[in-house]
Amino acid sequence: MKKPGTRLATVNGLTFEHLSTGSLLQQPSTPALIFLNGYRMDLYSWHRVYEPMADTFPMLLYNRLGVGKSSKPQQPQQASRVVGDLRELLDHLNIPPPYTLVVHSMGGLMADYFARCFPEEVAGIVFVDCPHPDEIAAMKQFKPPIVLRAFNALLNGVDKLLKRHANSEAEWIDSTVAEIKAAGEFPAIPVAVVTGIKPMPFVPKEAVETHLCFQKQFADYSPLFKGYEASNSSHFPQLSEPEIVIMAIKESLNTIQQ
Repeated sequence: MKKPGTRLATVNGLTFEHLSTGSLLQQPSTPALIFLNGYRMDLYSWHRVYEPMADTFPMLLYNRLGVGKSSKPQQPQQASRVVGDLRELLDHLNIPPPYTLVVHSMGGLMADYFARCFPEEVAGIVFVDCPHPDEIAAMKQFKPPIVLRAFNALLNGVDKLLKRHANSEAEWIDSTVAEIKAAGEFPAIPVAVVTGIKPMPFVPKEAVETHLCFQKQFADYSPLFKGYEASNSSHFPQLSEPEIVIMAIKESLNTIQQ
């Protein structure tokens, strides 16, 4: 499938590759959908979700720094900087709040911080197999198989030697979690959580069970919580079961408009 054409926007000296759809971005009748990808994932990772919705809903997809044609990060990419850049980009593109954030994996941590710090700008969040902030520390106790650890150690060693990811979101994830915990309370907005149930290869059983347990803790975020199980998906429900993600988005928008 051919990738759609993207555009480049330069904000404060940083270039962001992005794609916008829908004809209502200037004055949306519903909150614009803002997609945040997983770590080092391209905006095209959402194609099975946004393509069926492109003619109906205003949307913005973009690549964070270090991905695709966006600039390489020159500063640590903890949540405060990522969210600050996103808000500048939204202002530059004349996309007014409030927004419905549709987020995958590490993008969920950025959305969590966004909602806590700027609750008036976030109408709802659809978390797609995202980690709970407390899950980051809990997962450090689990180790992958020794062969995989050796392979990862080799790759990480090369990355550090070449300083490929010195400012990456992964390198600064503990700072991101600390910023979330130091931010305000999570607002009482619609929260949808789509969870991939199938275990990923090489992931210890205990780690899978821990992840599923933390997914349920998102219910404490808001009285407007709703969970969705993607039984045929692991970490990428937006690719393997996009219809569930689309349903979660549409039901969240319906709740917002009530």
